[in-house]
Amino acid sequence: MTVAEFCGSINYSVAQFSVQLSKEVEEKIRRRTLFYREQIIRYIKQRIDQFTNTMQLSPAILSVYRREILHHVLFKVKPIMNKYHVFQVIK
Repeated sequence: MTVAEFCGSINYSVAQFSVQLSKEVEEKIRRRTLFYREQIIRYIKQRIDQFTNTMQLSPAILSVYRREILHHVLFKVKPIMNKYHVFQVIK
């Protein structure tokens, strides 16, 4: 039994996407393509919306998936943002 069979194809693709997006954002921070906290969060949300728009699920489930992916990616990226001293707007 594979991981995809165990957790289902949709859950597996969501998990795979969130790990891939974390690595992608980490690389963009390292290369200084993304250097503002708000810019990073906006980029993550745009990529999540692009991914979830391809799924044929109810709006409630899509909302839950979006939120879970966002939490997962931000959890992985926050230490990297601190390490590379990402700019933050102070209000």
